[in-house]
Amino acid sequence: MHALLALLPALCWGVPLGATVPGTMFGANVQDSLAGWAIAMYPEAASGRRAELTRLLQDHGFGAVRLPGGTCANFYFWDSEARTREAAAIVNMANWSPNPVNHMYNYWVSFDQCATFCGDAGLRLIWQLNTATVYDSEGLHLLAAATQGKDLLPAARFYNGDKLPAATDSVRRLARHIKAAGLPVPLFEMGNEEYGYPVLDPLRYSQIVRAYVDALRKELPGCAVLVTLGDNEMVGDAKFRAWAETLLTDLAAHGYADKIDYFTLHYSWRSVCEYAVGLLDKHGFAHSKLAVTEFTCGWPDYWDKTPRYRHAVQVAEFVLDLLAVPRVDIACIHDLLSQNFGVFHFNQRSFEPPDDRSYDGRLGYVPMPTAQAYALMRPLTGATLLSASGQLTEARRDGRYLAVLTNTTDAAREVRLDPAAHGLAAGPAKLTMMTGKSPDATEARVETRDLQPVEGKLIVTLPPLSVARVEVTGP
Repeated sequence: MHALLALLPALCWGVPLGATVPGTMFGANVQDSLAGWAIAMYPEAASGRRAELTRLLQDHGFGAVRLPGGTCANFYFWDSEARTREAAAIVNMANWSPNPVNHMYNYWVSFDQCATFCGDAGLRLIWQLNTATVYDSEGLHLLAAATQGKDLLPAARFYNGDKLPAATDSVRRLARHIKAAGLPVPLFEMGNEEYGYPVLDPLRYSQIVRAYVDALRKELPGCAVLVTLGDNEMVGDAKFRAWAETLLTDLAAHGYADKIDYFTLHYSWRSVCEYAVGLLDKHGFAHSKLAVTEFTCGWPDYWDKTPRYRHAVQVAEFVLDLLAVPRVDIACIHDLLSQNFGVFHFNQRSFEPPDDRSYDGRLGYVPMPTAQAYALMRPLTGATLLSASGQLTEARRDGRYLAVLTNTTDAAREVRLDPAAHGLAAGPAKLTMMTGKSPDATEARVETRDLQPVEGKLIVTLPPLSVARVEVTGP
């Protein structure tokens, strides 16, 4: 830990006072191929699930979704289901397998369906572009000869010269299609984890990014783009840090310092986000923001712990802590819908194998405790920040005091809130508290009660492992 801190820029990070919390702070990664997503993309009469998922997303405060979801974006072709399935088969990716192994995957949802759903539901769509593979009249190709990584090894023989013009044309056609169809313009993310799987040379990735950005901006002026930067390893691992620095140096040298809206981080704590801001400033990207487009995947005991109550409290603390970094505008949890690690499960019994043995078509969408944690943070969207940390975030909403608190410890603690310190009244308030029967529980208890000020303070006793929200309701 001391070594990591020593690498951080020598800057003093202040709370972004006066900033408005964007809805994109409460986002989620979604895999297009999941049954729980696909069934809601069709007209309501076809499944009855579209309105249900819309309501769940709105009730729990989600304002953004990232599609088609992680690594699989690099085998997704927006204009061809057949090509998507063929590419997935070549690289042994089960998501769009022609021979489905369970009820979770094997659904191809079109870009138009995703964009329309997000527009109707009031969600901001973050759409990942394919930076690894491309189809032309000769078939499937890789975009880089040196592409490495387990997901692409079976396709290594498919590099045949520079196919970037064909890939750029696909991006250009997508932009024109969006404009002609009147679809909501998404945020465009350039691929997924090019520093990891699959590995792209940073200079080659820079070339791809520049070609894609130019094509997008010509057709959709003002659209926002997100470019890969790194993850937690970027701070402590010289190899990952060199990848990021090489990318930034090359983009800046080609005049793109003012053309990249966001750089993406994965599984990055607040300290890593702060480090990344310093890195961006060092290379001239002072106007670029950060987007944590995946987090939680890879946390200890990921597969087993994410449906459990303790994890929900940790997620709330993590998201609130990111609010303390002024340049972080997007945070997408991995995953919105899944078996054993989604915010919502869909027709799956928890803690069982992700195949037909755990399928139960009677269940529908089942909110996990993490969903309740997001519901507690939901009123922060659009509010003005007064202070920010993982343990206590304060805001002003509609002229009144609002606070969200977490306690990730196993001991109770008392917190004295002082709205007057921010020029707000400490009138009668509503206290909403989330607790769990045990750290391993798969359900959360949420209770609401009135809270009266005592000598101008609002006193909250946080039980072990809890999340609370305090809203002043009157003068």
